[in-house]
Amino acid sequence: MRRTRYALSVGLCLFVLVTLGYYYAYASDERLPSFKLETIEGEAKEGAELSLIGSYDRSAQSKMLTVTTEGSEYAQRDTIADLLPWERPWTPESPDLKAIRKEHPNFMRGKSEPMGWYRDEEMLVYAAADNGGSDGRIRLKVEVLNESSGKTKRYSVAVEDSQSYTYPYTADVQRVGGQLHVLVFMQHTEVADRVRDAIGLNEVWDYVLDLEDGSLLARNNLTEGLKAESGADAELRIAPIAEGSLAAPSEYALIEVTDIKVKQLAHNTQEINNLGTRLYSYSYRTGERKLLVPFKTATRGSGFFCTLYGNQASILQSGETPGSFAWTLFDIETGEKKADLTVTAKQLGGTDIGTAFIAHGRVYALVHDADSPQGGGGSMAAVLDAATGQVLYRGKAVITDSERDVDKEWSRFELYSLQLRDES
Repeated sequence: MRRTRYALSVGLCLFVLVTLGYYYAYASDERLPSFKLETIEGEAKEGAELSLIGSYDRSAQSKMLTVTTEGSEYAQRDTIADLLPWERPWTPESPDLKAIRKEHPNFMRGKSEPMGWYRDEEMLVYAAADNGGSDGRIRLKVEVLNESSGKTKRYSVAVEDSQSYTYPYTADVQRVGGQLHVLVFMQHTEVADRVRDAIGLNEVWDYVLDLEDGSLLARNNLTEGLKAESGADAELRIAPIAEGSLAAPSEYALIEVTDIKVKQLAHNTQEINNLGTRLYSYSYRTGERKLLVPFKTATRGSGFFCTLYGNQASILQSGETPGSFAWTLFDIETGEKKADLTVTAKQLGGTDIGTAFIAHGRVYALVHDADSPQGGGGSMAAVLDAATGQVLYRGKAVITDSERDVDKEWSRFELYSLQLRDES
């Protein structure tokens, strides 16, 4: 009896401490300044889609916050539920996965492959590649939910020998009629002096399954025959690019193939030079792999980022001059180049380019102004039409508390990046 009373007392004390801790944490947040995203020019609805990510330094503590057209929200401590591994396995979540999580929480539980989802008007599908099979084979574990009937089917399909491949993961899932396509990215292993090592090329395979019974209908190596084209000392790097809306239907995937030259430096460090990149499209419907475009990053800086939305592929690169970036758009179905444009930070009202990405026919950029005395207040969000380069929107964060010391608050405020609100 005494032990029970003691346990209850301890539990009550812990509850009170946790409650007080959260009370003071939230109460202190109420004393933090409030910000919001305000339109400088263009359509306000474009800015309503954005979230600006930054931090506010208070004493020795830095608080992360998100700024939107509706106001600012400071990051709170995670609750116990938030820390559970099945609660928030995807960062960031796409709107596709948010909807699935809300409507089918039990189906989503325990599934951690962010690219392993597909959803249309009839069914919801999840597929994961697993190399821990007892038979020594890589297996595709598939679960299909008929949303009308609520019935679920589960398959476990053996594919490649796990002694020949390692690090498999699902890169995309698509449906074509009664067939399910599971795109798997993995590394081929090689044996040297009786030692198995993951030193082979990265490969991308499309496994075609029958949706009725899960039987394996076909297996297509999308990287077969690809070789480095920049000399004998060049190495090949391969990466798949799937539809940017993670669970959305799409006919295509992209294969990014890059020639690199690796120079060994002192202290176990390497210098990697990009010699050129080729982009291939792959049609799930026809099984055709087609060269979309070759390009060299050296002509436009060192960085590039490829995305796919519907039939439009985009290549975003740093510009030839500091404080600029460039992008190219292609129609995958026709192979036609739709745009080849460059924009500078100066054109957008700043001195440096921060975050930039392309999605849904828009170019989104966070532009910093090093000459502004306002710290984070000198950073601006910009939205451009990806096909024409026309500036559709510019906005900046403003302090909404009239009683605040504006100069002091700006010195503590900094913006790092921006993202779409529905994809945050």
